[in-house]
Amino acid sequence: MAFETILAEAIIYAWPVIPIFWLTTHLLAIYSKRSSGPLPYLFTLMAYSPLGLLLHKEMSALIGNAYPLPMPFRVFGWTLFIAGCLVHMWTIYLLGIRIVGLPEVAKGWRTDIVTSGPFKYSRHPTYLAHHLMFVGAWLATGIYSLLVVAVLDILMTQLVIIPLEERELKRRFGPKYEEYKRRTPRILGPTRS
Repeated sequence: MAFETILAEAIIYAWPVIPIFWLTTHLLAIYSKRSSGPLPYLFTLMAYSPLGLLLHKEMSALIGNAYPLPMPFRVFGWTLFIAGCLVHMWTIYLLGIRIVGLPEVAKGWRTDIVTSGPFKYSRHPTYLAHHLMFVGAWLATGIYSLLVVAVLDILMTQLVIIPLEERELKRRFGPKYEEYKRRTPRILGPTRS
C-alpha cells in the first residue's frame, strides 16, 4: 500500500473525531454550569463508532478517485502538509495536555491564555495546522475525498467550532481574551498593536 493511500485513509478515519469532540466539548461548556467530565469523550466514541464502521466499509470508494496533480502542485502540497504537521506539533508543545479540552472538561482546571509561538500570529493555530495538512494532503495525493475533508474542515471550524470556542474563551478569560482577540488574527496574518 502506497504512503499516499495510508495517509488518505488515516485522515479520512481521523477527521470526524475533531468536529464531534470539539462541538460536544464547547456546547457542554457553554450550556452547562459545571464541568462536563468525561461526557465529550464518551459522546465522541458513541457518535464515531458507527461512522468509523461506515468509513471502513466505504474506504476503497473514498480513496479510489484520484487525479494526480502536476509535480509542482504535489511538491507544494507536501510542503503545506509538513508545515501543518510542524505547526500542530508546536501548538501541542505549547499547550501540553490542555489541548485535549481539559479546561472545559475537568473541574477546577485553570490555565492562562497562550500568546507565544504560533499563537502570536493566529488565535487558532491548531485549526490552521489542520487546514494546511488537509489541503496539502489533497494537493500531494490528488485524492478527491481529501479535498472534501479539507473543505468540510475549513467550513466546520470557521463557521461553527471557532465561534463556540471563542465564546467559551471570552467567558473564561474576559477582557484579557478580548484584548488578545483584538490584536491577533483568527487564523493567520500580521498582529495588530
